[in-house]
Amino acid sequence: ESFKNRPLELLHIPYPKRYLARNDRYNMAGKINLYLSTCLNLAWRECNMPEKFYYSKFNADYEIVNNWKFLCFLSPQTICTDYLVADIFNDPDSVSDLIVRYLKTLPLIIACSLVNRYGNVPYKPEYVIPQLVMNWIKQHSNRIRGVLYFPCTLQKSMRSWNGYNIAIPVIDF
Repeated sequence: ESFKNRPLELLHIPYPKRYLARNDRYNMAGKINLYLSTCLNLAWRECNMPEKFYYSKFNADYEIVNNWKFLCFLSPQTICTDYLVADIFNDPDSVSDLIVRYLKTLPLIIACSLVNRYGNVPYKPEYVIPQLVMNWIKQHSNRIRGVLYFPCTLQKSMRSWNGYNIAIPVIDF
C-alpha cells in the first residue's frame, strides 16, 4: 500500500488508533508522538530496516517552526567536532559558557540515552527517564515543542552519521 496520495498518514498513528502506540524511548503505550529524523538512513535503521519503507519529505513554514523550541540533546561527539572547533568559538568566554551549559545538562542527556538492553519487551527501564521528559514537554508545550536526540545504539555506523531523531508529542488543540 502506498502513501503517495496520503503523505500525512506517515506522520503518526491516528488518534482513534492510539491503542496501537507502544512503549518507545520518548512515549508510553497509548500516547502518540511524531518521530522524525534528520537522516533518511538513520530513520530506516531506527525502524529495524524493513523491506518496505515509506518516507516523506516535508517543508515547514519557517515563521511557525522558527518559534518552536526543542530540548536539544546533542551528542558529546557533536559538541567536540562541530562546536568547540568552530570559528565562532575563538572567544574563550563563549567556549567556557558552552561547556558549562552542556555539562549541566549532561546527566539528563546520559539518562535519556541508555541503550535498550532487553530488546522488544513491554517494559524497558532505560526508557523511564525519557518518558518522564516527554511528559514534562507535553505539560509545557506552550514553551517546548519536543526533543532532538542522537541515536541510542551500540552500532557505531548509526552514531557516525551525525543524524538526529526528533520526537514531538501530539497535542490536542
